[in-house]
Amino acid sequence: MIVADPENIHITASILAADFACLGDAVRAAETGGANSIHIDMMDGHYVPNITFGLDLIPALKKRTSLPLVPHLELENPDDLIDSLARLGSDMIVVQEDTCPDLGKTIAHIRSYGIGVGVGVNPDRPMEAVWPFLDRLDLVIVMSVNPGFGGQVFDSHALSKVEMTRRYLREWALDVRIGIDGGVNERTIGDVLRAGADYLVIGSAIFGQGDIVQALARLRGAIRECLRMTACT
Repeated sequence: MIVADPENIHITASILAADFACLGDAVRAAETGGANSIHIDMMDGHYVPNITFGLDLIPALKKRTSLPLVPHLELENPDDLIDSLARLGSDMIVVQEDTCPDLGKTIAHIRSYGIGVGVGVNPDRPMEAVWPFLDRLDLVIVMSVNPGFGGQVFDSHALSKVEMTRRYLREWALDVRIGIDGGVNERTIGDVLRAGADYLVIGSAIFGQGDIVQALARLRGAIRECLRMTACT
């Protein structure tokens, strides 16, 4: 199942795990370290108990980085924010499958702005819920933790969902990235890659390890080693 090209593995740095007082510096360091994008978990205290970032963060970060900005809407009524987030400069918008009464309409709404579309699927939700929409997506994210807080332990049940999704995409020849969000680090990254993920949402393993640039270098090294070992077996 593994995606064999290390250059095709997308690391999006989740700033939920960063020091909120120094977000600009953290994002710049992630860019220097080779992250491919910035993942912004937007939470409202209703869909999940936590409250995080607001709309103003998008233009503020645009001043600090050239990396794509990807808000992940872990909140109720995501449709209400799509217009504002797109106009403020989001490069992709990710919604949770179970928050959209008409997921096809939500996807079309985001796509109308010419930006990327992603959908996240919670651990207790079946992947089949997004099958009818995969040909309209750029990214499907398998949640390997329950949304709401960073630093949670990786749920290995997510691996079978990644494998299932990779098989489905290959069967139907669909060019969609498979993401995994939650608990991805140097210890779990090999299993995640072997399952078929190629888009890694990583927070604590980047921003909670001291030097952000060095942390990203270690993660890239772990990716290369996993792919090298897989190629040799």
